[in-house]
Parts: sequence; C-alpha cells; structure tokens
Amino acid sequence: MVSIIIPAYNSATTIVETLESVKAQTFTDYEVIVVDDCSKDNTLKMVEKWLSVNRCRLSSTPTEDDPNNKGLITNNWRILRLAHNTGPAAARNRGGRVARGEWIAFLDSDDIWLPEKLELQVQLATQYPKVALWCGKAIRFADGEQKSLLGDGFSLFENETNKQQSITSNSLRAITLEDLALRNSISTSTVIVKRETFFAVGGFDEQFRGPEDYDLWLRVAAAGAKVNGYSLSVLEEDAEGVSLSNNQQPIANNPGAGSIVHCAIPVAFLCLRPGSLSMEDRTFLPQVMRVLDKAYGAGGALEAFQHLKRVTISAQYWSGSWMAFSRGARWTAVRLLSKAWRLHGEAGYSVKRPWLRVVTQYLCGRCVIRKNRPEVAGRQYR
Repeated sequence: MVSIIIPAYNSATTIVETLESVKAQTFTDYEVIVVDDCSKDNTLKMVEKWLSVNRCRLSSTPTEDDPNNKGLITNNWRILRLAHNTGPAAARNRGGRVARGEWIAFLDSDDIWLPEKLELQVQLATQYPKVALWCGKAIRFADGEQKSLLGDGFSLFENETNKQQSITSNSLRAITLEDLALRNSISTSTVIVKRETFFAVGGFDEQFRGPEDYDLWLRVAAAGAKVNGYSLSVLEEDAEGVSLSNNQQPIANNPGAGSIVHCAIPVAFLCLRPGSLSMEDRTFLPQVMRVLDKAYGAGGALEAFQHLKRVTISAQYWSGSWMAFSRGARWTAVRLLSKAWRLHGEAGYSVKRPWLRVVTQYLCGRCVIRKNRPEVAGRQYR
C-alpha cells in the first residue's frame, strides 16, 4: 500500500483538483492523509465537502491537541488538523507518523498527479526493490490553470501496449549525491519513498520552510552512499536492459540506505505560484543557504564534497535570480545572477548555463510563466 500525504495550508482554491487527481489514479491500493496546517481559509471545509460528495462521511474534525485523536478514517481517507501552523515539513512528518503503507508519496495541495503516476512508480518499485526513492518528470503550469489540465479520460499513454513499452524501455537515471550537490532536480510531488527509509534518515527537518525537501533528498542519497563508501545510485546496462548494480546487496539489510532513481516520464503537474515558499527569493534563499550550511558542515550529507560548495551556492543564486525576476524585481535578479557568475568562475567546475541569454532577458524582456498544456506535454518533456 502507498500512503499519500497531502499537507495543506490556505489551499481552498486548489485542494479539490488535487484530490480529484488522487481519485483518478489507476492504482488504487492507497490511503490518503490530508494534513491541514491550521489553515485560515475554508480548506478544511472544502476537503470535507469533497469527501461527502464522494460518499465519505465525516462527523467532526480532529485536532492535534486532542489526546484521543487518531484521525478520521473513511475509505482509507484521513484528515488531520494541526493546532498551530508549523510548515510543510512538520505537516508531512505528522502524516508520516500515522502512515501505514510500505511507501510514502507526497503531493502538495496545489499540484496534480497524472492518472498513471502511482501505477508506474509501484511497478518500477516492484521491478527494482532496492531503490529507496523514485521520482519523475513534472509539467509546470501557472496558478489558476488547474481545472483545464486533465480532461475526461486523459492518459499519458495511447493504449495498454504503449504503456508497457514506455515503462520498460524508457530510460532510468540514477540521481547521485554529487548530482544533488549541483542542483535539486527532484520535485516533491513526484516522489515515492520507502517508509522505513523516510524514518531511518529522520524525516523532514522541521527547522526549514521551503527547501526542506532538498535537505531530505541529500540525506537519503548520503545514506545510500555510506553503505559501501560509494554511491549506490548507479544504474548499469545488462543483457536484460537497465538494472541496478549487483554490488548493492547490503542495502537489503539497511533500510535507511538506498538509491534515488528518476524515471523520465511526466507524472505530475506542478503549480508555479508567485509568492509561494519555493518561488520567493527573499525567503527561500536564506533558507536554502541554511540547508547547505548543514549539508557541508561536520557530519553533513555533503561534507566530503567541499570542492563543489561554490558551484552549489552559485546554482542557488542562479535559481534565486529567476525567482526575483518572476516577481518583477529585475535589478535584484541581475544582482543575484552576478553573484552566481562570480562563484561559478571561482568554482573551477564546469556547469553549462545560458548566461548571456538570461542576462539579456533580465535586462530587456519580461517574465512570462509558460503555460504547458497536456496536449503538448509529450513534445515538451521527452
């Protein structure tokens, strides 16, 4: 079984489409844990109404400070309401503590899953049982587009044969600790992680708001790397196709260790909402720098990668400059981009970036969040 954790805070305008995308899953062996992080709007009422329409009757709303609260469960749907706003890391951890599935899947309350998301990832998890965390591609869309994303009967695959061919022949890519040092390429709403691994590495660090996912991925990757002193996130080609290295035997006895593998098939729509925790440079950058201080510090996940520290920070300034440009702060974007350029030059590590094109856009253009439609997703995300 897969435990789906949906943290929600002031998500009344988006939560219904998120829940609908769960209901539309072709894989049905799951439980859903909606964690309301003390929303100030009617998020909770929207969830309860949706459950009622779908014949899930709830009599009352539990709160975290109720000593008898075990959550309300109806048809594997559970609602938890936190007494105080604690942030997405704490909300996900709270959901994780009551999760019963072997796997935990995360879904943000303004994102949408494609129908075959869980089916695809559970099939891969069965085929490669030593992988601890699976993630996939995400199609990004502008806030407000949710209702237009998934039409009736929308599917990634033309038919069952096409589905099987895509799943078995599509390339899998290991994400190593070094990869994560260079950039966070994992979108939270595309992830399923082994429950035992999630707890073995300590879950989300609740001191972070925004980049708490990045911190967790680093620790999962580091746990895998420590088993034999090298990264277990290695994929090899053999006569039967793509498989994991046979040198990963110790992982069977170490649930806290494992590999991270990305499957190059879109599995989720991700909302680009200006002002959100992950899109606001003024709050996100200081937080992610704290994550990196922890990771590069003594005993941190990236302690052995000090040679990558400058290029890692450069990548964060690069991302922060785009965030600033997205909110209309053109000169802040240019300033952050210049910091990224300086650190990039000092790093002595080659990472190709379109510097000239981006600075030209910052100086002469305007930011437009691309509106990706499902009908063109196959062309844009191959």
